[in-house]
Amino acid sequence: MKIKKIYLEADVMRTIRTGEKTQIRNVMEPQPELEELLPFCVFFGSEIKDNAPCRPGDILCLQENDPAYDGYGVCAYVKAVRAERLQEISPLDIRAEGINAPQNDEWDCEMSEEVMNQFAFEEAWDKLAESKNLNQYRWENNPWVWVIEFERMNGKEAA
Repeated sequence: MKIKKIYLEADVMRTIRTGEKTQIRNVMEPQPELEELLPFCVFFGSEIKDNAPCRPGDILCLQENDPAYDGYGVCAYVKAVRAERLQEISPLDIRAEGINAPQNDEWDCEMSEEVMNQFAFEEAWDKLAESKNLNQYRWENNPWVWVIEFERMNGKEAA
């Protein structure tokens, strides 16, 4: 077990504190070639697994990215880590990412909640990629990502 400190944006921390967000996607750097990933997807002894940012059982200390912010962080227990292409995200995983789009359809197209949430996730992902000058990892490029599933810990568990 390792303890890792991760800094996140204020809106992301808010959704973690409220329990809306239980997954984080991190871009794999460098992006692997397909032949590098096939053993990882089938056999767990691959070298790709060694490049994961964390492992099940690790503790994440999540804190707000703003150095002026003097609030509390959140400790989280890593439940699972897997590799997938960004566009493979499921509707349940979109909700676990803390996305719950307003259900007012500004185009009056009567889109489903699932579609509205996917659009909201795509928009949030691209906004983050743009803010970090990582346009090569935009939604349409479908990068490989690490999916980290976690569970917030209360104060006693974290201690």
